[in-house]
Amino acid sequence: MTGYFIETLFVVILAQDVDPQAAERARAAAEAAQRAAEQRAAQQEQQDRERSQRALKDFLTDSPRVAIAGAVSNADRTRERERGIEYEKFLSAFQSFQDATQELGEALGFKAKLKNSAKNIEKSTTVFLGFLKRSSKERPRFDSSEFKDFTVGQLGWEALATAERLTPRLAAVIQNENEATTDIQFLSSLPQLEMELLRLQWMTQKLK
Repeated sequence: MTGYFIETLFVVILAQDVDPQAAERARAAAEAAQRAAEQRAAQQEQQDRERSQRALKDFLTDSPRVAIAGAVSNADRTRERERGIEYEKFLSAFQSFQDATQELGEALGFKAKLKNSAKNIEKSTTVFLGFLKRSSKERPRFDSSEFKDFTVGQLGWEALATAERLTPRLAAVIQNENEATTDIQFLSSLPQLEMELLRLQWMTQKLK
């Protein structure tokens, strides 16, 4: 209620009632009403300000949390997508590995060139090693000195035997990827599997 309204009300009261006491009481009542209205307005303004401050505080508090959660979720989705792509590559490489192993055996049997089948095995081992890398903290070191006196033919037969020995172990990797949980014993076997793959990779690089 404004001061102008109070003055107008006072004039109207005076016009209707010349009793000074009644006019004073009317003025006092009007002023009290104005103070009450102003007090309510001030309280409402204070409440609005406090509500706005709380909203801002909540926003500043929640925004980093929401941003972090969103970033983590995006990272998880990216890793899952990359894992799926790597798994598909592993499956394709495994099929090529089996075919190339059979071709290597036939080439050795007919004393034919070993280069093409050996190259395909090498490509597959590179994919396998890349897939296993995410499960290993440190790649084992391979010492090629055991092959220093091997002929190409001997390397070929050893590569064939190694590839055949690794086939069921690589199939176990595929099976493990489809399991809900990972066996501890399987994880502990991965460094040895990597070593065998490095060994096979080196041999196939030497076959011509």
